[in-house]
Amino acid sequence: MKKNNSNKMYHISILIMFFIFLIVGTLASIFHSQADYSETENRYLTKRPEFSWNTLLDGDFTNQYENYLSDQFPLRNQWIGLKILCDRTTLKQDSNGVYFAKDNYYIEKQNTSKFTSTQASTNIQSLKTFIEKQEKLLGNEHLRVAIIPTAAEILKDKLPPFASPYNQGILLKQLEASFPSPIFINMENVLKKHSKESIFYHTDHHWTSLGAYYCYSQWIQSLDLSPYPPDFFTKQVITKDFLGTMHSKLNIPMPADSITLYKPTADFHYKLNYVIEKKESDSLYDLTALKEKDKYKIFLGGNHARIDITTSIKDTAYAPLKNSHLLIIKDSYSHSFAPFAVNHFEKTTLLDLRYFIGSVEDYIKENNVTDILVLYSTSNFVSDGNIKKMLQ
Repeated sequence: MKKNNSNKMYHISILIMFFIFLIVGTLASIFHSQADYSETENRYLTKRPEFSWNTLLDGDFTNQYENYLSDQFPLRNQWIGLKILCDRTTLKQDSNGVYFAKDNYYIEKQNTSKFTSTQASTNIQSLKTFIEKQEKLLGNEHLRVAIIPTAAEILKDKLPPFASPYNQGILLKQLEASFPSPIFINMENVLKKHSKESIFYHTDHHWTSLGAYYCYSQWIQSLDLSPYPPDFFTKQVITKDFLGTMHSKLNIPMPADSITLYKPTADFHYKLNYVIEKKESDSLYDLTALKEKDKYKIFLGGNHARIDITTSIKDTAYAPLKNSHLLIIKDSYSHSFAPFAVNHFEKTTLLDLRYFIGSVEDYIKENNVTDILVLYSTSNFVSDGNIKKMLQ
């Protein structure tokens, strides 16, 4: 009898503590100052929703308020980090969508459901339709598609035992079968050949400049052009303090990455026009990003709807293709790829369909585009609902 009473008291005390924690947390969330942006997670945080009877009755207010409490909870990052550390002490192989991999790699999980979703099928069909239309306009020798496998595929040997991410090779073979040769470039073998090298960051989901270089070389050769060799570039380690998106998801101590810039030894001149922002630059690298949490923004200044880049050089031996205009339809993997690509074209335009407003097809026709490259990571390609904008 006494044991039952003690168990009952224990559960009651746990319940009381839970409610106290919930009430204190809610009150603290209400009265503490709201943050607009999370440097750790590189995103804008949910603001306190405005109350109305309509949003309350249709459930929208409660959903928004739940997101608000989650984003604005006091010491949120510290609680996340504490939770992850607890997961590690219990020998969990992953947490918050990230594998604890070998050699201090933190690798984003890639679940089968995302790759086999309706969105993935829709995106493949949208891309296929887009390429078929552009093939009639430009010819297949000027069209390329490169969907880049992520670290979960290329660095499988570093994953923890019994990890079972989606086999991205299935998607790549499906895409390869969808396009006539030589339009689709399967980069899986290229990256696997160099998997022992530093081609992906340890703390971030992007590839490094070295990984981007290897795929640039494969792409430019597919256009019957010669890639610039590795020794054509000077390598500058611009920072050793990069903690990327995987660090943001986990918020635990981990060794930082280095970011290396590859700069041509030839005297190329660049002019960048950030069209929406009405801003210009003469550098492919935004050094102000070194002061921010997201140091990957050093490449082209991060995400922008449209960037126009013109390339020129006095030495005719390195002159870009005359009257050439490359259009890269892309995600952020292209940001460290573009510094290699732009040296071959007089004009390069990068369009990010997440932010671009307008007709892609009209842009191609009205701006004398000569070559197109569609460049995405596999993970972003299958999940991005904006791929359909290619057909607008």
